[in-house]
Amino acid sequence: MKDEEFKKIKEEYQRYKDLLKEQKELYETLQTKKDLYANLQEIAWRLESIDDDLFEINDEEDIYRCLSDSGSFERIECGTDKKLYFFYGLVYEDEEKGEYWNGDYLVFVPRYGRLKPYIDYYAMYWDLVNSRNYELIPINKMKEFEKENYIIDVGEIDNPYDSDDEYNEIRQADYPSNKFQDGYDEYRIELFKTFVHSNSEKEATEKFVENYKRGKI
Repeated sequence: MKDEEFKKIKEEYQRYKDLLKEQKELYETLQTKKDLYANLQEIAWRLESIDDDLFEINDEEDIYRCLSDSGSFERIECGTDKKLYFFYGLVYEDEEKGEYWNGDYLVFVPRYGRLKPYIDYYAMYWDLVNSRNYELIPINKMKEFEKENYIIDVGEIDNPYDSDDEYNEIRQADYPSNKFQDGYDEYRIELFKTFVHSNSEKEATEKFVENYKRGKI
């Protein structure tokens, strides 16, 4: 990412933060100030404009959440030799049993389960910056891949299951919650937060990884 693009992302964050502050001040003004109707109407119009701009943004955390889903964030690069990935699980390809994932029919299996020798298993890693990209890495190359990149891992599911089929159903479901999808989204938000408060992509990436290793995020 070019320096000016990185600067624009930080400026956009600051713009939303300033709007939140102005919104609060205008609400307080309308509630407490006694003035001519025309003057108060002007304040109300400005407040309405800010409310529209801050749609679904109620606090600073919402700013990070909103901007982490923006196209600007997708252009961020790590600035390091390693890329950031989120371990999403072990899978194998099966057009009859698998659900469609951007060109692949995938079945999820427990990472600590007994793997069948006649099936080709893969580890799925989601790009933590570009949410449209994921990698399927043969399990015999997992260690090499994880050595070459930064890996975020949230462990296994907490739901009980009695079979691999039931495990796959739980993993493919979005309700009542999805530990992996939710975890991925939350780490993306934390990554964006780190970028906003850093001076470069490299600094942000290294700071984010260090905080992850120390259990601060």
